Amino acid sequence: QDLPDFVALHTKAGEYLDDCVFSDLALLYSPGKLSIIAVWLALLDLKKNDKGAAVKKEEEDEVGGAYGASASLPKGNWSKMDLKGYIAKRFKVKYDEAKVGALVEHVEKGVELGKTLRTD
Repeated sequence: QDLPDFVALHTKAGEYLDDCVFSDLALLYSPGKLSIIAVWLALLDLKKNDKGAAVKKEEEDEVGGAYGASASLPKGNWSKMDLKGYIAKRFKVKYDEAKVGALVEHVEKGVELGKTLRTD
C-alpha cells in the first residue's frame, strides 16, 4: 500500500509555520493553533498534488479548503487523511460538541488567512 510520507508533511508544515510566525497570524492565534494551521495547509498541498489537479469543491470540506501545490511535493495516499475529523474526535472526549465546533471554525479561519501567505 502506498503510505503517506510524513517527513514531507513535517517539512511542508514547517515551511508554513515559518510563514505564519512572521505574519499577523502570530498575533491572532496561539502557538498550538498555528501548528494545526500549518499542518492543515501542508496537507492541502499534498492532497492537491496527489490529485494532480484542483481539489473539487465537495471534497474541500474534508480539510477545510483547497490550496495550490508545488510540483516538487511527493505523491502519497493523502486523500484518506482527515485532519478536521481528527480534531473533532480528539477533543470531543473532553469538551462538548459546541466547543469543538468553535475550535474547528477558528482554525478554519486561520487556514483561510494562511492561504494568502504563499502564492507558489
